Amino acid sequence: MKIYLNQKYFFPNFDCEAYLVSFENFDSKVDKLYLHEEITEKIKITENFFTENFEPLIVTYFNEKISIKDKVNIEIDEFYLLDGHHRWDYAVRSNQTHKLKCVLVHFKDVKIETYNFEINTENNLFESCLKENGFQKVDNFNNSIRFKKQYFSSKRYDNKYSLYEFKRKIQKNNLIIPVGDKTVPYERLINFTPIDINDIKNLENLLPPKSTWITPRI
Repeated sequence: MKIYLNQKYFFPNFDCEAYLVSFENFDSKVDKLYLHEEITEKIKITENFFTENFEPLIVTYFNEKISIKDKVNIEIDEFYLLDGHHRWDYAVRSNQTHKLKCVLVHFKDVKIETYNFEINTENNLFESCLKENGFQKVDNFNNSIRFKKQYFSSKRYDNKYSLYEFKRKIQKNNLIIPVGDKTVPYERLINFTPIDINDIKNLENLLPPKSTWITPRI
C-alpha cells in the first residue's frame, strides 16, 4: 500500500516520529494487518455508527529498509496493529477499512508494558492456584508473574507465550480482572512479564484480551 507521509502526527505525551495516514488504498488481497490481542465484546454494527469518526488506529511495521524518518512516500504491505483492535474489527465486519485513519510509527519507538490485573478471589486461593501450576518464587521478572511485590515462575510456562496461555486460563475463569482506571492495593495486583515488540511480530496465537499497554497511544 502506498503511504503518503505528508501529515505529521504529534502525540501529547510521547515524543516520536509519527504520521497520520489513510487506509483508503488498503487491499486485503495484498496488504496484511496483524493483530496481537483478542477482543471480547464487539462493537455492534449500526447505521448511525460511522467508521470515519473513529480515532486513528496506531500501527507499525518491521521493514528495516523503510524509515518514515526519511519523510518520503513509502510502500508497506504488512502492518502490525498496536492500538484499536475493536475499531479494526468493526471496520472489517462492516467493509469500511478504507475509511480508517491510522497513525504510523516506527517499531523501534514502541514501548510495551504489562497490563494491570486484580485478583478476583481470596489471596490464599490465588496462591494455591499458583502452587498447583508449579509457580515458585524467583528473583526476577523474566517469564514470571509479579504478585505482592514478589516474582513467581513455573517450568510449565517457561516462555512468555506459554505464560500468557496461563493468563488466558485464569482470566477466562475470572480469577483475575483488568484494573482499568481504579486504584487497587498492591497486595491485590498481578502483572505478567511484558512482551516486547519483537514478540508481537513472532506471535503464532493472539494474546488474551488486555495483555499489553502500548505507547505511543492516543
